Amino acid sequence: AIAVDVQLEVLEQMESEELLRRIMEAIAGLPEKCREAFKLRYVYGMKTKEISDALDISPRTVEAHLYKALKLLRKQFLLVLLMLALLPCKCLLSMGYLGGYEFLQDPDPANVTP
Repeated sequence: AIAVDVQLEVLEQMESEELLRRIMEAIAGLPEKCREAFKLRYVYGMKTKEISDALDISPRTVEAHLYKALKLLRKQFLLVLLMLALLPCKCLLSMGYLGGYEFLQDPDPANVTP
């Protein structure tokens, strides 16, 4: 049991490192103004007005850059998050913890209590 716990812990650590690496790459790949606004808001915790002063742009432009950055990041990470969500299930299955794919099937309505 201890070896399996260590395996799961190592897997979780690898997943976290991979996700962080992908997030950093995705942020670095944003258009310049979007990246700057995103970092100032979500890394440094600045408010829209503070960002607009720092970048010498209107608050509405800051909001547009943030919207675009989040839209691009969401699009890029939807597939990655789905893959990461399925990875632990595959690992647990391979280690014999879930016993098979029964948990993925729709439950029998006759066995479900309201």
